[in-house]
Amino acid sequence: MTHISTYSLSFDYAEPIRRVAAFLIDFGIIFVGLSGLAVLLDARQSLEEMDTPFYYVFQMMIPWFYYAAMESSVKQGTLGKIVLKIKVTDLEGRPISFGRAAVRAIPKLIPLFWIGFLATVATPRSQAFHDLIARTVVIKDME
Repeated sequence: MTHISTYSLSFDYAEPIRRVAAFLIDFGIIFVGLSGLAVLLDARQSLEEMDTPFYYVFQMMIPWFYYAAMESSVKQGTLGKIVLKIKVTDLEGRPISFGRAAVRAIPKLIPLFWIGFLATVATPRSQAFHDLIARTVVIKDME
């Protein structure tokens, strides 16, 4: 006879306001970093040389890599999330891989990201659009 045990995982999901605050911290960090990089590049190049598709793609890759690398790290979150004591996990509470974090970061680069973020108030696990795509949740870090 086989006994199958069922259990339900329960997490303390991060509130939307805490997630917004973490995003604003990260936005500030990324803005300062990109601004510093632009100043360095501008000192060496004319504006016409910087107005290329490569430059714009490069500017998008920095935030994408920041989110993917930080959210798949041991800390499971960006600097904003670490400060606010929240972290990204899969639906079972496990750390996510770089691949999953990379997929999760793509919708954040779309200018209408805020529309996708509104889902946090409508979903039972406070998931934004990028969480639904990547099958992730943001929970309070109890450590």
